[in-house]
Amino acid sequence: MPRSSYQYKKLLYHLTPLSNLENILECGLLPRNQLNSGTFDDVTNADILTSRERQELGNYVPLPLLSRNPL
Repeated sequence: MPRSSYQYKKLLYHLTPLSNLENILECGLLPRNQLNSGTFDDVTNADILTSRERQELGNYVPLPLLSRNPL
């Protein structure tokens, strides 16, 4: 397999419902505080969301960097 294969590239993943893709392509990834409620399909785990709110992380886009993709 040639070195140009995706297997040899550094990749970045963002998990979201396909219904959110059009808005992401138009506006980019936005922090939760900049999103209008009801304008996106929210799949966030409630416990994670509560923890992020407690830490005042609503102005940041969550981007977990993992050495191995858990999927």
